[in-house]
Amino acid sequence: MLSCRFLYLATNASLQLVTLVLWCISEQYLCILGSRGDNKVNTDLGVVGAGKGENKNELEVAVPTTETDINAAYEDGIHILSSKAPKTESKPDPATQKEDYY
Repeated sequence: MLSCRFLYLATNASLQLVTLVLWCISEQYLCILGSRGDNKVNTDLGVVGAGKGENKNELEVAVPTTETDINAAYEDGIHILSSKAPKTESKPDPATQKEDYY
């Protein structure tokens, strides 16, 4: 009876240890991959809002259709891609530092 109790406790402790190790590894990967704290809506690529009035399931989209508008957008994109982005030093806010303590 005593040996069965010992085996049960040893197995239970080892399973808890394995679970703890796997959880720690997954938390590290969340921080390494940069997916930790990514819960804000970014509007740099645009945001689609719901329709107004009766047409809540429809969207209005402004799409350039004339050749001059398309060429102007293309030239603007080429100009943006040809210039280097300015270097910015990012310092994490205190809440992120507290969350990512390891």
